[in-house]
This record gives sequence, structure tokens and C-alpha cells, in this order.
Amino acid sequence: MEIQRVNSLPDISGLIVESKTEGFRFVQRLQQGFDDGSNRFDQQGEFLFAVYHYNSVIAIGGINRMIYEKKPVGRLRRFYVAREHRNCGTGSLLLNHIESHAFHYFDMLVLYTDTTSAALFYEKNDYIRADMDNISHVKYRKYRAAKEI
Repeated sequence: MEIQRVNSLPDISGLIVESKTEGFRFVQRLQQGFDDGSNRFDQQGEFLFAVYHYNSVIAIGGINRMIYEKKPVGRLRRFYVAREHRNCGTGSLLLNHIESHAFHYFDMLVLYTDTTSAALFYEKNDYIRADMDNISHVKYRKYRAAKEI
């Protein structure tokens, strides 16, 4: 497996088809956002990463910049892992990679999910349930003590 930053969207047609069978439309919206220019993950602090396995995209996800309570925060968006690559570390690998970049720009990451399985995944990765408008989970950057720096 290899994680690559995405500047032009690779072929994600397989992920689109699979995600639609699960009732998710956000992978298709990722494609539409790139096609029409409405969201290419190209603003300051934004990026999109894809996980490749034998030249096929098996997972994708990124960070968009948003303002929450007058502060910039990173919003995890369009995060999807192909079914056959779930529960084997692929999702956590991608999420940790995204976070390692995002926390250079943001002190807080937020996301929204309405599925129990995704909520459990994020909570296993140290996200905290949140009761905010369109935000189900948050994660704060961990600061190291001054003596560790």
C-alpha cells in the first residue's frame, strides 16, 4: 500500500460504485467537486490523500478548511475505505497520515458521520463525540510539554 497526495483526482469509479451500493453519495460528490471546481482540496491547509494497492485506489480522504467559532478548523471530508480493505488498518493508516498533515495547520479537526460503524472507528482513533451543528466528532492537536520540544 502507498499513500499519495492527490492534486488531480485519480480514477475512483470503483469506490463510487461501491459506496453508492452502501447508500453513500459523498464519494460521487468528491468526483463532482473536482469536475466542477467547487472543491478540489486546494485552499490553504487543505489536501486530499489516496491509498493505492496495486495501482488501484482503495481509500481516499482529505481535509477542508472551515471556520468554527471564528477560528479555522480542519474538517475531515470524503473519507472512504473500500469494503475489502476495512478492519485491517488501512483506514487508520490513512487517517493518521491525514492528521499528521492537518495538525500543522489546525488545532482542531472535526467531522460528521451518522453511522455507528464509522463513529466507532473514529472513537478508536481518539475522536470525541460532539454535539455541534453538523459535527459529530472532534479531535484536538496534542501539544508536547516544553521540556519535550
